[in-house]
Amino acid sequence: MQYKNFSHAGMELAAAMKNEKFKNPVILAVVWGGVEIGAEVSNALNIPLDVVKPLKITAPGTGALIGAVAGLNEVFIDQVAVEKHNITDEYLKNQIEEKKGEIARIENICRKILPAKNLSGKTIIITDDGIATGATMTAAIKALRSANPESVIVATPVAKPESLEIIKKAADEVICLQSPEDFESVESFYEYFAETPMERITELMQKQIRP
Repeated sequence: MQYKNFSHAGMELAAAMKNEKFKNPVILAVVWGGVEIGAEVSNALNIPLDVVKPLKITAPGTGALIGAVAGLNEVFIDQVAVEKHNITDEYLKNQIEEKKGEIARIENICRKILPAKNLSGKTIIITDDGIATGATMTAAIKALRSANPESVIVATPVAKPESLEIIKKAADEVICLQSPEDFESVESFYEYFAETPMERITELMQKQIRP
């Protein structure tokens, strides 16, 4: 199945999730492609919506995943990988600060509209437009564990089969509509595929404000 756009994919995902029972859920929609998808699920299932911008930290030269930053306070460092690749404390510190700086630019805009959700004890539902390698999503899940949630669920319209298996090991649950063996790219499952502009993201967040 090919989706018309992110909103269409979100509606299909919401339909698949309508009978799920979640304890204290909150949707963390991945900036950029997962926000319109998360908004559709939020509206259909009446689940609070927030955003997240997970950024992976990789080893210099090799590109091996050694950690991730999923928020200003949510950081994951794979100590085994750090030792394996002889990563210095200075490199880690600089990478974390750089990632937090990028996240802060988005946070500064979003938090003028909605305060950050308290994730402790919540069921976090991460929505994204699709999963290709799964590296960033896996790292994001691990980073978000530092917020002490009840559980972490990944909800996505499409994923590469091998990557889906990786995500299943990291998350408590994965909801995926399609994972075909002939997967080529996430983009190929959309008629229209483009980065969701910040203006649209803030518009969707504005709609979360209840009178």
